[in-house]
Amino acid sequence: MSTIPSSRPRVAVVHLVRAANGMGPLLTFLEAYRRNPPATGHELVLALKGFSDADLELHRAAWSAVPARELRVPDEGYDLGTYRVAARTLDHDVVCFVNSFSRPLHPHWLDNLVAAVEAGAGLVGATGSWESHATNATAEPFPLRLWRGLHRQQTPLEMMDFPRFPNPHIRTNAFAIRRALFLSLEHRDIISKADAYQLESGYRSITRQVHDLGLPVLVAAADGRTYGPDQWPSSGTFRSRDQENLLVADNATDGYARAGRLRRRRRRSQAWGAPTSG
Repeated sequence: MSTIPSSRPRVAVVHLVRAANGMGPLLTFLEAYRRNPPATGHELVLALKGFSDADLELHRAAWSAVPARELRVPDEGYDLGTYRVAARTLDHDVVCFVNSFSRPLHPHWLDNLVAAVEAGAGLVGATGSWESHATNATAEPFPLRLWRGLHRQQTPLEMMDFPRFPNPHIRTNAFAIRRALFLSLEHRDIISKADAYQLESGYRSITRQVHDLGLPVLVAAADGRTYGPDQWPSSGTFRSRDQENLLVADNATDGYARAGRLRRRRRRSQAWGAPTSG
């Protein structure tokens, strides 16, 4: 894919940078970004969350070698709330959101995501899953459910607000979408982690809203292909085989890669139901 000839690229890559995480995750992302430069013309936007003026002065050198636009955002709203703030501020046609702990694995990572959007897909992610928080909640042993309640995490009652398995949804660690479409979707106020999960995989998730508009929801992979929800379990991306087809890695894909055989089987089962081959 050739570089887009424009005074301002039509594509923005928005990378979430949280001051609370320290500079480690950002440095990891930037190193991977430098090793895997996309051909697609774009503007890198660092969404700086929770940074004080002193933080910026102290840490700005970490990204000074990479052309990037700084965008300071409120320290609230979890990832998807931040992405909405960024989308309102930017004026690009397509936005690719990449969270704090994600890193590109292939030079064509952005090219493949954006090409699918420009070919007519509504939402394109680097990974997708069929996982359901409702199913996971009811399967938990009582002591764990009690612990969640005492610590004000997602309770089983809250989790029952989610569709039961299979619940296909794009994971929001890395995804591309037209900015106007993203802003047109319903965005609930994200106050708790449960709110964020519901926007990612609930009854009115981003995926379900885009699907209800009649637009394809796809996963883009390193082999240059795109995969529909029924193909995700065998795509070689999220918790599939050895994940050799991944475009963008994150904490969850790293955890699967490090896991032993039995733990991998459990994690595949969470994502896809009956264990898949590999």
